[in-house]
Amino acid sequence: MSWFQNPFFEEYLGNWVLGDRQYSLTFKCPRNAGRGESIVVSWNLPAYDFTGNDADGNPESSLRICTAFNTNIRQWAEMNVTGTAPTLLLNATTADEVVAALNSDVTFAPMFTASIQSETGEGGIAPPVGNRRVMIRSNFDPTRMKFYIVNGRAEEVLGFNARAGVAELPTYFSRHGVNEWDDFDDSTGMMVPLDTGNAVDSAVINDAVNFRGIALNFDSTVTQDDYQLLEGRSGIFNFQKITLTSTTGALTIERIEEIIEYPAGAVVGDLGRKITYAYAGNADTNLQPTQTTEEPYTLTVGDLVTP
Repeated sequence: MSWFQNPFFEEYLGNWVLGDRQYSLTFKCPRNAGRGESIVVSWNLPAYDFTGNDADGNPESSLRICTAFNTNIRQWAEMNVTGTAPTLLLNATTADEVVAALNSDVTFAPMFTASIQSETGEGGIAPPVGNRRVMIRSNFDPTRMKFYIVNGRAEEVLGFNARAGVAELPTYFSRHGVNEWDDFDDSTGMMVPLDTGNAVDSAVINDAVNFRGIALNFDSTVTQDDYQLLEGRSGIFNFQKITLTSTTGALTIERIEEIIEYPAGAVVGDLGRKITYAYAGNADTNLQPTQTTEEPYTLTVGDLVTP
């Protein structure tokens, strides 16, 4: 029941190892299709306007980048890039002006180099000004430094994370968030947790696309419980809808007549199991079933229960 973004080059694959390996489940958050190991490219085209505020009301005139050196140190540091002159990025409208502003920043320049993605197109002809994209390249080998662009502010204008993977995963995988390295020895630190109460993060969810740029139609106001994310794939977590019948003798007794059982997260039309109990005589003389049958069963709306 948690939303995540993957701003990195590698796809995140997480496993629930549930005893027997046949019950292990894999969950994934796709990679950022707009970057390589050492580079990241903006997806929004100019003209750019950095004079406004992002969805959370923060000025869009600065770009935030998180870096981690020698990633076994397990610690991120954030830089705030504005350009050497306070208004340099603020006044940038073209991709070339953004590149100039970034490269002039005294914290950015030692660690990154900004450029235009393609200085020349087919036949050696430079692309039109309106089609020039900003590219940021790390000055360090990816084995020495990892980095990602922080959502909001200038990123909302430029869109370096526009093709970053977004997924809803069970709460357990929060341990693999970028800031969880120190809390969990097995943390990969590969995902950015998204807060649906935050306007910037909500927009990231709502605007998420696949690697081809096709909208995924996520809704940040809708979150699923962990069991729903199992989608009926687990043989360990099961739900049961139990039907009782009352018998009247010397006492009124309820006995189990039927159980509809199915894997957690299953939906209408999925396969379940119907267990039927038959009894001889009334409850005064027979509380135990004389016959039990189990059949394959297709789930209907009335069969589904919730915790």
